[in-house]
Amino acid sequence: MQCRTAHSRVAPALLFLALAPGAVFAQAPRQVTLGPATAAHAEPFGLVTVVRELSNGRVVVADPLGGEVTILSADLKTAQKVGREGSGPGEYRQPDAAWPFPGDSTIIVDLGNTRLTILSPAGTFARSTPMMLGAFNPGAGGGLPPIVMPGGIDAQGKIYFLRTSMGADSGDVTKFDPATGKTEVLGRTKLPESQTQTSGSANNRQTNTRQIPLSGADGWGVAPNGSIVLIRQSDYHLEWIGPSGARRTGKPVTFERVRIGSAEKEEWIDRQQLVGGIGIQVQAENGRVSMSLSRGRADNRPSAADYTWPVQKPPFDPGTVRVDPLGRVWVMRHQKAGEAPLYDVFGSDGNLVGSVRVPVGRRVAGFGTGGLYAAAVDDDGQHRVERYAMPL
Repeated sequence: MQCRTAHSRVAPALLFLALAPGAVFAQAPRQVTLGPATAAHAEPFGLVTVVRELSNGRVVVADPLGGEVTILSADLKTAQKVGREGSGPGEYRQPDAAWPFPGDSTIIVDLGNTRLTILSPAGTFARSTPMMLGAFNPGAGGGLPPIVMPGGIDAQGKIYFLRTSMGADSGDVTKFDPATGKTEVLGRTKLPESQTQTSGSANNRQTNTRQIPLSGADGWGVAPNGSIVLIRQSDYHLEWIGPSGARRTGKPVTFERVRIGSAEKEEWIDRQQLVGGIGIQVQAENGRVSMSLSRGRADNRPSAADYTWPVQKPPFDPGTVRVDPLGRVWVMRHQKAGEAPLYDVFGSDGNLVGSVRVPVGRRVAGFGTGGLYAAAVDDDGQHRVERYAMPL
């Protein structure tokens, strides 16, 4: 009897502890694997970085290495080329990315003509905005003007870019209003470390600044409502800055310190060879100085010995930050060489919601209604556009 009585007193206490606040309802972030593609375009592109889904499900793709702007059908089976190469109306030179713009339109980043051109939902080109804010005037010591290379566009049509200067260790996330030409600095980010080499004589001096591979840098992105997110590489946490300036900071995320060995170095070089770099060309003709941008792949593959390398990888790749229509932030973690990409997904409070493992050779290139788009790279370095159901 005494044993039964003692037992009956303990049981309610155990039940009470099990229902203590936070003990039942707290859940760890989920890790899921991206399912099979629901649609794919069979024909390859030279390079795909950012794609844009229209309201009718069609997809705009800008291919800088192929030199074309294409609109894919909603099932991704057929393709329609729009515009042509050139510098006149309805023309472009090296279309580098396709960003959503209000009115179901698209902003095409036209590197060769150094301008941002609006593509209508019907596939016709409208007005353009120069990417350079101001004139290039090297003789007066002005150097390079700010270049609006979009990192995101909000629902109001404001364009966000990173304003930097050569050799700087930090940059400003800047909002540009194409209607008024006004800019506003919203946040500051750490840039990758760099090395500068100077050669030549006093009258013919050449300066070469090159980023150190895999050195830590902050990432950033833009939500549809105009909030910006800063991803700090020091301890891997997010900071949201709302349109009113209000800040929300998430908790630091635990990550593995990956040592950089020969495999990690070769993998990084392979990626750079695949994507190519953006160069700046300056032309002087009849006393008129002009500047243009271009993306190209190096003719010769560099050696790992040509670079200075950190001991360890930073927690994430800042060039992979994407914000989906729900305002969630996708960030690809740095991992050991050869591992399938892993994207961390963060909510509007800055905290980790879950992680998504995607197939090898894929990178997130955009989002649509209920799904995401990935650029899949084959053994020949060609890109194919695939669509997947949203995993989280």
